[in-house]
Amino acid sequence: MVHTYHRWFDTFPTPSERALAQSGHHVFIDWAPVNPSGGPMSWRAIANGAGDTEIDALAARLAGLPTIWLSFSHEPELNWGTHGNAADFVAAFRHIHDRLENKGVRNVRFVWNVMGLTQQVWLDRYSQLWPGSSYVDWIAWDPYNWEACRSRAWQSFTQTVGPFYDWLGKQSWADKPLMLAEYGTVEKSGDPGGKAAWLASIPAALKDLPKLKALVYFDLDAPPANCNWSVDTSAASLAAFGVLARSDAFRRVGASGSTGGS
Repeated sequence: MVHTYHRWFDTFPTPSERALAQSGHHVFIDWAPVNPSGGPMSWRAIANGAGDTEIDALAARLAGLPTIWLSFSHEPELNWGTHGNAADFVAAFRHIHDRLENKGVRNVRFVWNVMGLTQQVWLDRYSQLWPGSSYVDWIAWDPYNWEACRSRAWQSFTQTVGPFYDWLGKQSWADKPLMLAEYGTVEKSGDPGGKAAWLASIPAALKDLPKLKALVYFDLDAPPANCNWSVDTSAASLAAFGVLARSDAFRRVGASGSTGGS
């Protein structure tokens, strides 16, 4: 699985994304409501038809491709107020879903992609941002082990992933396959083998997370990422990721991949 990112007026899938999809990769695209200057677009305006030209053009470009995973305005809780309110997000998400479907698009899996924060203020927002079970095929979130990058305590893979996973399990509307659309860890302060051990722990941890069907590692350094998540920050980390990607866990659970960007 390869996760890429596009602004609203970008032309995608790109030739490289099309080639990946046609060669057996699972292409997962985020479509951000951002204009060519980098400014925010209104969720409500999109819901009301302001982006229909771009939606229809995307429908035409998706024709004939294998399955594409598509998220709209990922991590919307951070854009609350900038792009609109929760009802605006839900309306825009539903409008894109329905318009693509009405154009005959049947090869898209719609992904609801949030950060997965577990303080009550964020959990309340997620309940309001949920588009509805008939509009969402996959649920995704973006857990990270920040440690020294943000002066936080080191967390295991299970500690970063488990709390939101458990919360989702209690929601009547969340009976969907789950994905880590982004995840990663920095190197551990004072422990050169800490990151490799963190990656090596994942197959065992997945035994207690059976609804996780795809993990997409955020393989970017800083900059452009805000921390250095790259799998090759050390030889040990790179080797551990290779073992992880080839492990039996992903034959059982789903897909392991790394992220790309645009």
